[in-house]
Amino acid sequence: MSDEAEDKIKMALTSLESKVKEFKYMQNHHEKEIGDIKEDVFNLEKYIKQEFAELHQFLLDKEEQLIQQLKNDEANSLKQMEGNLECIKQEIVTYLVTESDGNLEDKIKGEDSLKIMEENVKSVENDAMAINSISHSNVEIRQPEPVDLLTKVE
Repeated sequence: MSDEAEDKIKMALTSLESKVKEFKYMQNHHEKEIGDIKEDVFNLEKYIKQEFAELHQFLLDKEEQLIQQLKNDEANSLKQMEGNLECIKQEIVTYLVTESDGNLEDKIKGEDSLKIMEENVKSVENDAMAINSISHSNVEIRQPEPVDLLTKVE
């Protein structure tokens, strides 16, 4: 072979070696970038999981806090309502005691008198209706005398 052919082969070989070196550099660079991207994805995934774990814990704590607050509000409301109910019961008992103090028998008599009076009124009304229906007869109508059932007993 001639020197010229040898030089061409050496130049071609040098050019190929340079291109191989450049491709290896690019391959290493891309592999490093791929590694960096994989590491970034791993770190981002880890961060997301950590943030969601913290958010989940926050929500659990908030749920527990709200449930406890609801139970406290319920207990306070029930306690207040039970206190109010007790006051109402005491007021009723006090009212009944003061009202019935010595007047219970009078009230019973008054209620009985009221029933008797209502019966008398109904009887008088029935009599008046009967008298109106016999308007052509010679029957003398008398005014009933007052019974004094409406006067207050003291």
